[in-house]
Amino acid sequence: MTHMALLLLLATAAPSADTELARTWDCGIVARVTRVLDGDTVDAAGLGRVRLLGIDAPEVGGPFDRAAPLALEARDELQMLVLNRFVRFECDTIPDNDRYARRLAYVVLETGEFVNARLVRDGLARVSARVRLRRLDELRAAETEAQQRRRGMWGDAPRVPPESYRLRRRR
Repeated sequence: MTHMALLLLLATAAPSADTELARTWDCGIVARVTRVLDGDTVDAAGLGRVRLLGIDAPEVGGPFDRAAPLALEARDELQMLVLNRFVRFECDTIPDNDRYARRLAYVVLETGEFVNARLVRDGLARVSARVRLRRLDELRAAETEAQQRRRGMWGDAPRVPPESYRLRRRR
């Protein structure tokens, strides 16, 4: 009986690898981006999957889905900015992970450029914060600038694929 109680105590008290990693997540850590999945999600060495905090870019979609307008452009710009580079991942006051277990962070280049705001300013993402964030005013100012200058998704006409790329409906 005491062995069983001891095992139960050890099993509940010992942190799992996931909780241990979450506890060691250090705000302001510098890591190399190894992959860009879409316009607002990257993989970083030693951190795993990271979602850019406070913004939402159009979805690239799955292997059989068509990408949303400007999704490929957003992904390509994020790749150009961060892929295979060391960047700083900054936290905010909200929980570290989203419902898909991705870390939530601001991304800052070595030059000091705020990548999240850059994507919004270029009209390739929009502000999607549902809670008050530390850098929310900066993101909103970038979105206002993109709207006033009609950049990206705020332009007159969204990018539409040529006729040959559209799905044909059967009659």
